[in-house]
Amino acid sequence: WVDITPSLPGFVSAVDASKDIKVMEDLKAEFRVGQQVTGYVLDKRKGAGRESDRCHFVTLALSKKLPSFKVGSVVYARVNRRRNSAHPPSLILDLPGKKSGRCCITELADRDDWTNFPLGNPMKGKGGKPEKNVDRLVSGDGDDSEADPSDQQEDHDVRKESNFGLFPHGKVVKCCILKSGKDSFEVSCRKSRINGGATADEPPSLGDKVPAYVDNTNSKGCFLRISRHSEARVMIKELTDGFVPDPVVAFPPGRLVLGRIKGGPKASGSGKELFDVDLRESSVSDKKRLTFDDIQVGDKYMGSVSRIEDYGAFVRIDRSDVAGLVHKS
Repeated sequence: WVDITPSLPGFVSAVDASKDIKVMEDLKAEFRVGQQVTGYVLDKRKGAGRESDRCHFVTLALSKKLPSFKVGSVVYARVNRRRNSAHPPSLILDLPGKKSGRCCITELADRDDWTNFPLGNPMKGKGGKPEKNVDRLVSGDGDDSEADPSDQQEDHDVRKESNFGLFPHGKVVKCCILKSGKDSFEVSCRKSRINGGATADEPPSLGDKVPAYVDNTNSKGCFLRISRHSEARVMIKELTDGFVPDPVVAFPPGRLVLGRIKGGPKASGSGKELFDVDLRESSVSDKKRLTFDDIQVGDKYMGSVSRIEDYGAFVRIDRSDVAGLVHKS
């Protein structure tokens, strides 16, 4: 924060304070109280109400020249975990010039470097209950929520939150512009894109094994995010070979899974390609599936209970579509 006049404060975001990432990550080491700086006004806000004079403030940048925001441009950005993102799981980034960027969870790292829950586990510390729905669209005007004096306490509280995975609030990252807008952009943190590879991922083919992130889960199954342009759905019976008491808890948003493409693509409601995927280990595994003719009297097999009746239990043999009856006797 800077004082422009005794009654008019100004705010400088970390990414507008310097082009040096070391300075962005530690502003206190570079700037001291009382130090004189020159800034350029990016935005101004006028307060409302009886004490409106005390609520005036402006947003500044210490450099007059802003970076390019053309597709393929690389810029530094600051992670903002205080703002809910559009179409989670995704990450909101504060870009220079009071602009905003959204990074899909599939664009946080190159596919070979994907990790489980890169944005944190929403089930952690929730007692088995998922996070509240955060599917709220951020304003498209690029409003920087950092620049609000009333948010200082909230900023302190959010920094104490440890379940942010690999992207804690305030972390400075390098990103590539994938899609430009007026004040909000689609960006990628993949090293390959930052180094010049901004082409879209190739869509999978029928039978391919693909990694994906869980998007959301309900009592009928779950939806997956294969890439920025490809989604998938998994029916409840194809989530796992065994019984899942609570699919919502077992498959929370951000979980990394491996599945096999069994159908598609179709056009989804969001305009993306929609595939059908099977997550069962018996389907994903490259081991030969057992047939009825492979099963011999006296052989021993692993299986899962699929149904229980008064007269016994039905068991489905692993890596097969064969089921057998275990009589209660």
